[in-house]
Amino acid sequence: MEELWAVKDKLAKEAGYDADRFFENLRQFAEEPPSPGRVIHIADELRQFVAEE
Repeated sequence: MEELWAVKDKLAKEAGYDADRFFENLRQFAEEPPSPGRVIHIADELRQFVAEE
């Protein structure tokens, strides 16, 4: 959780702590093509991924 809060704080700082800019930046991020690689959606998938590594 601490890592998620750190990312949120970094994004908020980049947006000048302006909520409209913050969410506009998030929208732009969402429109980017997905990164290659595996996307894990649920805890069971994470457990399986860790077991495979």
